[in-house]
Formats: sequence, C-alpha cells, structure tokens
Amino acid sequence: MGRILVIGTGPGNEKYLTPVARVALEKAQAVAGGSRALMLVSRGKRKFQIKNNLHELESFVRENMDKTVAVLTSGDPGIFSILKFLLEKFDSDEIEVIPGISSLQLCFARFRETWEDVRLISLHGRNHENISSVVRNNRKVAIFTDSRNSPQKVAEKLLKELGNLKAGVCCNLTSEDEIIVRSNLMEIASGNFPENSIVVIWSE
Repeated sequence: MGRILVIGTGPGNEKYLTPVARVALEKAQAVAGGSRALMLVSRGKRKFQIKNNLHELESFVRENMDKTVAVLTSGDPGIFSILKFLLEKFDSDEIEVIPGISSLQLCFARFRETWEDVRLISLHGRNHENISSVVRNNRKVAIFTDSRNSPQKVAEKLLKELGNLKAGVCCNLTSEDEIIVRSNLMEIASGNFPENSIVVIWSE
C-alpha cells in the first residue's frame, strides 16, 4: 500500500521549496496539484491538475494508492489547504504531511514581526459578515483576500466601521512583482492591489 504525501510547496518561488519537500516530491510516482505547483514535477510521473474538481482528485488519489502519491499545496498544508478535504476522505494513517513555508509566515517576516498571536481569516470563496467584530476583538488579524473580497474592499469595509486603523498588505510574495505596504486602512482602500493577497490589521 502506498502513501499520500501532502507537500507544502511554499509561497511561490521554487527557492522556498524546502529540501525535505523536494525529496518527497522526487519519491512520488503520481502527483496532483495546481498548475503552478505541477511545474515543479519532473517528467515521467502521473499528473493531475486540481481545479474545481475535488471528486476527481479523490478518484485520482485512490487509483494511485498502490504507489506513492503526492498532493501539492501552496504555502503550508496546515493553513487553509486541501489537507482538510483529504483528512475527511482518507484515513489519517495513510497521510504524511510535509510542511512548507506559508505566505503568512513570509508576510510577517517581511513586516519583521512575530505572528504567534495573529487571528486568521480566509475570505476565499466565502463572505465574513463578522470581520469587523473579529478585528475589534483581536490585536492582530491577518485576512486572506480573493476576487470577491479584494484588499481594497476589505479595507473600505473596516475603515467605514472601525476607523483608520494601522494596516498592511502583502501581495505576490517571492515574485518580481512583490508588493509590501505597511500603512493604514485609508491608503489600502484607495490603492490598487492584486485580489489574492494578505491584509494585516493592527487594532492596538
């Protein structure tokens, strides 16, 4: 019986793929992941591109359980990743998790801050009606934004409801187009940032 390796591929640039993750990826005979992650995979391996097709992903993994099959996640598997789905569908004893460097870690590294006290919110594919309440009740909040809830929209909502708090945004981490801004909600609300970013709010 093979194993399911859930491998964190880091925040984007291949330089941030850990040595342990690289070795695990080489061991895998079948690999599933997003289009960018699959670019890390050498020829000769069975590949499956993850889109909006979780049922097909489950089938691909089951079909390759006689081998070592890897499922690639961006960042770290422990933060808003496909790992939760896999744990619902497979026995945890069949799964090995290989951590990666998350965009959250790198964002706070860019801000030169610790993040053990941060409250996380993901707006990927969902609305968060209580976002202002969460920010009001936590000293430090990190928000993963998406196309429906861009950094600008999030900042506008919080600015209207909570005032001009200290805020920052991290975009396109590890790429040539990386953007790091540390300012306030007003500046972010009036800015132009990629949709998939991390907004950090300091309410101290």
